Amino acid sequence: MWLNRMLLPLMAIAVCLQFIVVWQLIAPSFQLFASVWVWLFLHTITAAFFGCVAGAFIGRSTQLNWAAMAFFITFCGLCMPGVGGLACTLALYVGNSVWLAREGEVTDYVITENTALPFTTPIGRKVKAPDSRGFVEQLKYSDDADAMYQKVLSSSYIRNSLSVDVLREAVSNPDERIRLTAYQILDRKVNQLNAEIQRLEINARRESKKHQSTTWLQIANNYWELLTIEKSDPIARKQLLEKSVKAAKLSVSHDMKNRNAHLVLGRVCLASSDFATAERALLTAMNLGMPKDKVVPYLAEVAFGKRQYGKVNLLLKSLDDAFKQYPPLKQVAEYWA
Repeated sequence: MWLNRMLLPLMAIAVCLQFIVVWQLIAPSFQLFASVWVWLFLHTITAAFFGCVAGAFIGRSTQLNWAAMAFFITFCGLCMPGVGGLACTLALYVGNSVWLAREGEVTDYVITENTALPFTTPIGRKVKAPDSRGFVEQLKYSDDADAMYQKVLSSSYIRNSLSVDVLREAVSNPDERIRLTAYQILDRKVNQLNAEIQRLEINARRESKKHQSTTWLQIANNYWELLTIEKSDPIARKQLLEKSVKAAKLSVSHDMKNRNAHLVLGRVCLASSDFATAERALLTAMNLGMPKDKVVPYLAEVAFGKRQYGKVNLLLKSLDDAFKQYPPLKQVAEYWA
């Protein structure tokens, strides 16, 4: 008990000793120790003393191993005398206090096998009628027009691949504000992408060969984004696919080692039903270091398009089980299993 009461005074004494020893380096006029070896010996002793006191203090106040902390803070005392060790001690003490305060909190997000997420209510949140449904379902069934208007408005900040289906559903909503807002957001997304494509095409003519590969890859991705918006129009779909394939091929031609370019080329050729080119591009991307789990699902689609159904099953089995826990790949893998 007496030691616990003495820890803070001992720490204050240790800090003072550290500052006295270090002051000789800061103020040349202050020459308390004539020999460098004497100074180094005293500096080591005071740093070790400070580390032991601080380690004992942390070990008493937290769940950390005080011996390990004493070594760590001794290192701080040697390399950053006084201020470094003191700051390290306070940071560990405050951080541990905050962690202990949050340890008993209810976690809203947990690992779950429920594939319906994110269309179900998270743990700890009060269940409401629209809250347990997805965005599209809310547009169909919710009676709160003001809330839905705000949600549609906020969807302009969501990635196109996730927001386009919602906005298309909102275009047919009976509420005029929702309908017009959704149409305006879709139109603005199209204009922004077209303007970005034009800007990138101009830049591509001025850049070096390697930089052109990245620029044409961005152009291919932008055409792909446009495709997600215009996918219901067969003529626009065909034209955008052709432009995306052309841009992806230009990206590959300017840098044959650009694995992202090969992956995008494989995806757009797959969407164009050019399975042979898609397979070559995807395999090249994987050989260049693209993660297997990112490429194999597309290779499985290629195999399905070529009616190689046995190969589909083998490819899906080769994926890591953890990766197959996410929809929609989980349902596809379970079907083929």
